Amino acid sequence: MQPFCHEDESSALLQFKDTFIINKSASGYPKVASWTLEGGNISTDCCSWDGVECDEDMGRVVGLDISSSCLYGSINSSNSLFRLVQLRRLNLANNHFNYSQIPFGFGNLTRLTYLNLSASSFSGQIPSEVSHLSELSSLDLSSNDHLYAKSLQVLVQNLTNLEELRLSFVNLPSTVPDILANFSTLTTLQLRNCGLYGDFPTKMFQLPNLKDLRVGFNQDLTGYLPEFHSSNSLRALGLKATNFFGKLPTSIGNLTFLNILDISDSNFSGSIPPSLSNLTKLHYLDLSHNNLQGQIPSSLPVNLNHVTFLGLANNYLQGTIPSSFSKLKNVECLDLSGNDLIGEISPWICNMSLLSILDFSHNSLSGVLHPCFSNFSQFLQVLHLRSNNFHGTIPKSWAKESSLRMIDLSQNQLKGQLPRSLAKCTMLEYLHVGGNQINDTFPFWLGTLPELKVLVLHSNGFNGIIRCPGTNYTFPKLRIIDLSLNDFSGNLPTSCFLHWDAMKTIEANQLIYLNASVAGDGWRSGDIKSLGFLYSVTVANKGLNLDYKKIQDVFKVIDFSSNRFEGEIPELLGSLKGLHLLNLSNNTLTGHIPSSLGNLTHGINGPFPKQVGRGNTSAANTTLFS
Repeated sequence: MQPFCHEDESSALLQFKDTFIINKSASGYPKVASWTLEGGNISTDCCSWDGVECDEDMGRVVGLDISSSCLYGSINSSNSLFRLVQLRRLNLANNHFNYSQIPFGFGNLTRLTYLNLSASSFSGQIPSEVSHLSELSSLDLSSNDHLYAKSLQVLVQNLTNLEELRLSFVNLPSTVPDILANFSTLTTLQLRNCGLYGDFPTKMFQLPNLKDLRVGFNQDLTGYLPEFHSSNSLRALGLKATNFFGKLPTSIGNLTFLNILDISDSNFSGSIPPSLSNLTKLHYLDLSHNNLQGQIPSSLPVNLNHVTFLGLANNYLQGTIPSSFSKLKNVECLDLSGNDLIGEISPWICNMSLLSILDFSHNSLSGVLHPCFSNFSQFLQVLHLRSNNFHGTIPKSWAKESSLRMIDLSQNQLKGQLPRSLAKCTMLEYLHVGGNQINDTFPFWLGTLPELKVLVLHSNGFNGIIRCPGTNYTFPKLRIIDLSLNDFSGNLPTSCFLHWDAMKTIEANQLIYLNASVAGDGWRSGDIKSLGFLYSVTVANKGLNLDYKKIQDVFKVIDFSSNRFEGEIPELLGSLKGLHLLNLSNNTLTGHIPSSLGNLTHGINGPFPKQVGRGNTSAANTTLFS
């Protein structure tokens, strides 16, 4: 029979509990709520309390896991926690310790083999007492971005028994010490976004037991990939947003246990080695934003049946997309944007029934869009084909059960009309078909879409009078509409302005950007669990085209310039007080500028930019609005 825990330890645990308040708004549940005395008996068995583990022979508390327990409050070295000197395992992760320093009292817990203080709002310098816990096999201080150490070497030099070291998002402005390459028991090293610099020890890649190596988001960290032996046991290799360089060795194909390979946003060059197709266990592969050249190896996707994320974007890849991509039946994100790819897209795309993001933008792809583009995946949220040479018409049969949030077909050579079935895409937030040859009337029927925020139709052959009939076509969340450089005519659409409620409100500027936040079931890189796919737009203002690579949620624009609108500017426009930019230039408007436009003062940077005069014949031709 397991003995009861000792009175001094149950007392210490209760005093520890009383140090904090329970933050009911935090995620998790308060494990310490079970820590109570029955009938005031101080000898109550704390070994039965939630999160408490006791030694079976002596009844001493040897393990304490109160992670995600909604604790809030400061902790110092006099805390009763540090009287539990028999502790082997301690997990305080995902609580809020009010940016207090890690107490030097941890030095009392000399028997610790596992210490996890991640994401717990600690701050200040990591005390030297932590570096003297020589029995530690696992240390996790990650995701405490107010925490720092002056030297990574000083922190770890005594921790020679480490198997897992997780310090991501801790400030460590230092080099990676060579001594880490002597830690033969090390299985996990995560040092992402730590401010590391200098040369990464190449011998680290050869550690016999290392399975998880991630040092991404250290832009001043340099290094290269060595030759890999078939005995290498790496499961995850993350070098994203570093200054690693050189060619990808053919021997990378020897990393047959690899699940995750992320070397994006670095300086790798040369060609993609066909041996990558040997990595049959990969589910996450991102080579984007490098200097890779040549063709995509036709063998690359053949054996990658488990890949859910494949990124090759923003390199210098040429040639056609291999038909072998049809093997990627489990892929959720496919990003080939920003290359020099040519040729047509074969119907193999229709096999990707789990796809959430498809980005082929900024290439030289051609041909017509296969009809399956409109309904091949009920999970598709982002369809991005901007800046290619696609021609023909837009696929007509968009599915009612569509999950699409973004469609960008701009800067192609598409003709015909906008398919009316787009109105079935009830989750659509962003539609951009600018820079094509579409010949149609104003798509008022898109006004039924409850989430549509950005509608860009510029530089096409749209024509006729704009109307928004009835109250069923109100564009309730529309924030940006660009109809410029078309052939619209008639009066400005007062009936539309009346219902554009999102443009009538003035919101506080916040660093929130319009995006499609797409979470992938199979993305387990640690560097990316979801993609915030940012929406972008180009806005004409005072003769200049301003590229907004990301759009603040509060940004609101109407651009009706360079059409054939006539008549007077409606007074009602002044009710759209949330507008940041209004451009009515290069039309044939007449009459006076309504005094209500004086209410439009909500420019993002300085005075509200209004262009209502240029090209018109009204009193709008004043320097105030030029």
